Amino acid sequence: MKTLMASMALVALVAVGLSLISCDEHDHPVDVPAEPPTSTITVREDDLEAFIEHPYPVAGVPARFITHISDLSTGEPRRAGAITYELAGPAGESLEHSQERPDRDGIYLPSITFPTAGAWKVSVRVPAQIGKSIRVRLPDVLVYGSAEEARNAPAEDEIEGISFLKEQQWKLAMVTKAAARKRLSARRKFPGHVLHKTGYRVSISSPVSGRLVGLDSAAFPSRGRVVQAGEVLGLVEPTLPSADLLSLAVKIAEAEAAELRAAQALKLANATLARVTQLRKANAKSARELEQTQFDAEAAKTAHEAAIAIQASYERARSYTDSYRPSGDDDSGLFGRLALKAPISGTVVHVDTAPGERVKPSVALFVILDSSTVYVEAKIPQYEAPTLGAQPEAYLEVHAEGAENAQRLPLSLLYSGLEVEEATHAVPLLYEAQNRNGLLRVGMLVDVFVEVAPPRDALAIPESAIVDQDGKHIAFVQVSGETFEQRELSLGIRDHGFLEVLDGLEEGERVVTSEPWSIRLASLSTEIEARGHHH
Repeated sequence: MKTLMASMALVALVAVGLSLISCDEHDHPVDVPAEPPTSTITVREDDLEAFIEHPYPVAGVPARFITHISDLSTGEPRRAGAITYELAGPAGESLEHSQERPDRDGIYLPSITFPTAGAWKVSVRVPAQIGKSIRVRLPDVLVYGSAEEARNAPAEDEIEGISFLKEQQWKLAMVTKAAARKRLSARRKFPGHVLHKTGYRVSISSPVSGRLVGLDSAAFPSRGRVVQAGEVLGLVEPTLPSADLLSLAVKIAEAEAAELRAAQALKLANATLARVTQLRKANAKSARELEQTQFDAEAAKTAHEAAIAIQASYERARSYTDSYRPSGDDDSGLFGRLALKAPISGTVVHVDTAPGERVKPSVALFVILDSSTVYVEAKIPQYEAPTLGAQPEAYLEVHAEGAENAQRLPLSLLYSGLEVEEATHAVPLLYEAQNRNGLLRVGMLVDVFVEVAPPRDALAIPESAIVDQDGKHIAFVQVSGETFEQRELSLGIRDHGFLEVLDGLEEGERVVTSEPWSIRLASLSTEIEARGHHH
């Protein structure tokens, strides 16, 4: 709260101080006769805004066009580069007027002379990047035949609202966004919990008792180290005799012998089948005898395949506890040193051993975590479960202390609970998230926004545009380049950082989405000035 009040006070000081700063035509000295009629124009194209002030132009007389160029995506002024005014007259005249650089940040002050009276078509060409330009088309500019005719012309209607100069907007990098139609879904916020994905967190232990030693070629693994699948983390010198290793060696030998016997039996069965098949063709064997021989051959084939599979399973076990013998090392025991390998790629998050220590089977020595993809579980109270669809779409938000906006990530539904948990009386929803930039950590609590109604087309604005004022939802609408209007809005659903506008705003109207409080403070400072100063 103190930080917010300090920020509001700072913005108020900026608003009061900068209200005295302006470009040439923004100064309003006391007791100076009224200026000749002027025109203000606000036009936008792509991510560019041109706010232009100029006197009613007279044919043959230079007229200064005070041109403010803003980047709508950043709220900052154009600080370098040329602009070109393109003029097309009522009789087919075509003229250009260029200015190579701004007179000061964001402000160009070209003096343009229209040779003839009438309605001129005017556009401003602004180079955006190499080979490309943005052309901002202005409303037709009426050029008068004489100064007296210009002075007697009716003045434009004054745009009422809160004045906030471009210099003030630029200082705060103020951004506006247009209200637009979007597909929004009604959502509700539920607490979520980040979990590791199945198979993405593994514990590594020694298969046998022994002494742990480090690799000669690399440092012993520590917490935070990134490892690759198959990388050797450490070696175990088995304690002899090792019943586990002896048993494994015996089983490997038995499996090899069984595979040899099965291979011989298959060879014999195939030879018998070939002989009986020839005899059957010569009617020397019955059909029943051929069928029996075919069955025996098929059984022998199946037995051989089973023997191969058993042998392969033991070979995989041996590959896990494969001997690791550095070159020239013949003193590493009957079975050598057993390599402890990383089953997955990831980060070592737990180490519970050190080189030289005695280790036992089934005691976790290392834990590796791959958090590139995680699970997110949200629990929905059972009384709200009926509002969920069959495949409720969701996203999550993570709030960092001091950050203005929450980090948002999409979620992919894996499982929509079919049972209500007895302990919590909640329905679990399990989602998967791609953990971009390591934003999510296993065990973290997050907010999950779950879809509770089908999406619908709605007029929407960013939620950052809303200011809560005495319980009312307020937005500040930009009605011209330097004028804003306070609006009370009626809001609907919230989705992906956008709010549905039910009433108070029209499509295309622009609202302040960054520093909206500064406009509110500017309105208060204007009221104070109005009571103390008369222009």
